[in-house]
Amino acid sequence: IQNITTTGLNGKYVMLTDMTVSGGGSFTPIGPDSDFTGTFDGFGHTLSNVVIDNSANTTTTGLFSIAGNGAVIKNITLQNPTVTGNNTALKSTGGLVGYAKAGSLIRNAFVVGGSVSSSGDYVGGLVGSNYGIIRNSGSSATVQGHDYVGGLAGVSRDAELNNVYAEGDVTGHDTVGGLVGGLWATSGGSSTLAN
Repeated sequence: IQNITTTGLNGKYVMLTDMTVSGGGSFTPIGPDSDFTGTFDGFGHTLSNVVIDNSANTTTTGLFSIAGNGAVIKNITLQNPTVTGNNTALKSTGGLVGYAKAGSLIRNAFVVGGSVSSSGDYVGGLVGSNYGIIRNSGSSATVQGHDYVGGLAGVSRDAELNNVYAEGDVTGHDTVGGLVGGLWATSGGSSTLAN
């Protein structure tokens, strides 16, 4: 997984077995501040105990830094992750994806337990900032941030959330929600929350 950044951010990848991270050390977000536009299929497998400490950097934080237009990330569970972002302006922090752009799809993806935190804004258990589509997904991570903090997504703008949930504790300073911190649509756009 760690090699996706160098092997190609527009490729097709599958996860063929459960994986547990051991031995310490921090995982570098995939494609730090570059769009992943390929397909990642976890085939229902679990990645456990991953640590992503991005607090000393200025990039968007998550297992995938940015899911770009055309990206599909599906059928994966992160169990007990420890994800730490930074307070760089407009840099989001999420357990699975830091920033999901318009045209991206996250489906059947879960964060189970663990924590997602940042001293900055746009912090979510699954996704920090969502402008794409999230379906059949959820998070039970503990989430902590400053503004725009949510159990599933810190913010969801001109986006779709369908059959999603969040169960973890959420704390922040302003615009904080159990499911989503901020949910809105721009003029001419629309945001959907269903089921």
